[in-house]
Amino acid sequence: MYKFKSEIDKIDDVYQIKIDVPFQVKFVCCYILKINGKNVLIDAGFNSPAWRKIFLQQINSIGLNIEDIDVCIITHNHLDHIGLIQEFKRKNPNLEIVMHDITNKTLKWETDKSNTEEIEKEAIEISIKMKNYGLSEEERLRIVQFFTYWPKLRNYQIPDKIVHDDDKLLNDLEIIWTPGHSFGHICIFDAKRKYLFSGDHILSRITPHIGNFVIPDFLAAEYANYNFNNVLEQYLQSLDRIDSLNPKIIFPAH
Repeated sequence: MYKFKSEIDKIDDVYQIKIDVPFQVKFVCCYILKINGKNVLIDAGFNSPAWRKIFLQQINSIGLNIEDIDVCIITHNHLDHIGLIQEFKRKNPNLEIVMHDITNKTLKWETDKSNTEEIEKEAIEISIKMKNYGLSEEERLRIVQFFTYWPKLRNYQIPDKIVHDDDKLLNDLEIIWTPGHSFGHICIFDAKRKYLFSGDHILSRITPHIGNFVIPDFLAAEYANYNFNNVLEQYLQSLDRIDSLNPKIIFPAH
C-alpha cells in the first residue's frame, strides 16, 4: 500500500498543506487562507481514503474542520485538484464550491459515462499526433490511458458559483483565466497582499505539462476563437499576464 507523507507550513498568512500523491508529480499542495472573515480553500486534493484522512488530520491540527471552510476554489479539472470535492460538500453543505465555466463544463462532460467512447476516440487521435512528434508506442498508450482512465477516478460536483476571467471573489480575490496546462485553468490573485495561487500554471520544481486537450465539440464551438492548435502559445500568453501582476509570493500546487 502506498504510504502518503505530509507536512503543513504557514507562509505569511497562508497555510500550505502538502501531501504525497502516487504519481510522478510526487505531491500536491492545497492552501487555506482567510479573506474578509471567510476561510478559503484552494483546490480539493486527491480522492483516496488515506489521502482524505491525512488532509482532515492536517486541517484539524490548525483548529479547523471541513465545516469551517466557507469557500473552495478549484483551479482546474485534474484528479489531484478536484478529488475530494464531493466529500467536502457532503460534510459541509454550506461550502461554496467555485469553478471556472470551462472547468465545470469539461468536468461534467468527461465524467458522464455516456461520453466514454467519444473521449477515447479523441484521446487516440491526440496520441497518434504526439507519436508523430517522437513519442514511443508505450508513451502513446499512456496518453490514451491518461485521457480515458483518469476521468473514471473523478466525480462531478455541481459548483455553487461559476466564474469567468477577471471576476472577483470576496472583494479581494481576482480570477485569472490561464489556459495552457488545462483549458479552463485559473490562477487566483490576492491583489491586496500580492499572493498568487498558481495551481499547475507555475510549479516549484518542474515545468508544467502543456497539454493537448480532449475538448467536447460544443465547448470547442463556444470558444471558436481559441487557438487549439498552439496550446504552448496560449500558455505563454497566460504566463505574460501573470508576470504583469508582479506577485509577492507564488503558491504552486506541486
